[in-house]
Amino acid sequence: GTLTMEGKQFFRQYDMFNQDTYIDYLKQIKKRLGKKVIMFTDRARQHQSKKVQKYLKDNKDSLRIIYTV
Repeated sequence: GTLTMEGKQFFRQYDMFNQDTYIDYLKQIKKRLGKKVIMFTDRARQHQSKKVQKYLKDNKDSLRIIYTV
């Protein structure tokens, strides 16, 4: 789930969690929350895969991930 600074909430539930479902979630975040999004997330493998990194690079003008410890 995601919580914005304005208190908006966005949640999705998937049957499994992998790089593809994470990319789908990122697309939904971008669509729902606007043009520029900065997200803080942990370093789960699914959050850092090569496929996810490519998606983030392709969308760097609108989506930024900051990995936490």
